[in-house]
Amino acid sequence: MFTRDPSFADKSVLVVDDNAYHLRLAVEVLRGLGLSRILTCANATESLDLLRLNPVDAMVISWRMEPIDGLSFVRNLRRGDYHGSLRRMPTLLLTSRSTAAELEEARNSGIDEFLLKPFTTAGLTERLHALLHRRRPFVDSPVYIGPCRRRKLVS
Repeated sequence: MFTRDPSFADKSVLVVDDNAYHLRLAVEVLRGLGLSRILTCANATESLDLLRLNPVDAMVISWRMEPIDGLSFVRNLRRGDYHGSLRRMPTLLLTSRSTAAELEEARNSGIDEFLLKPFTTAGLTERLHALLHRRRPFVDSPVYIGPCRRRKLVS
């Protein structure tokens, strides 16, 4: 089942998904890991108000949503369109899309991590560790804003 992880005890996450089942599943896994605070909402637009009033350590967001999809939301977030302090928000994209082109599009949007639906507890735990404990350096250039896209950094 779930194993509480002490490294998550003081962490908070916002989960954004318009699919009630996937939202509930993500929340249950995060709760089982021992996160201190989990906020939820059903679309990216609502998440802006939550993020402004309730700062969190990371966001888990679904790709396919209305009125704005998760990928567009993250692109806008990285550009600073919503609020400058949110530009560097660690983000995990949940998606059922898995073609090479779609995964490259997701990576180039500025997300930190992505995870395919349906996800496993182990998969979500691993990505959450990457978001909160092993975050890649942030890049802010004219052509890309987001975490370094290289998985293995050359020393």
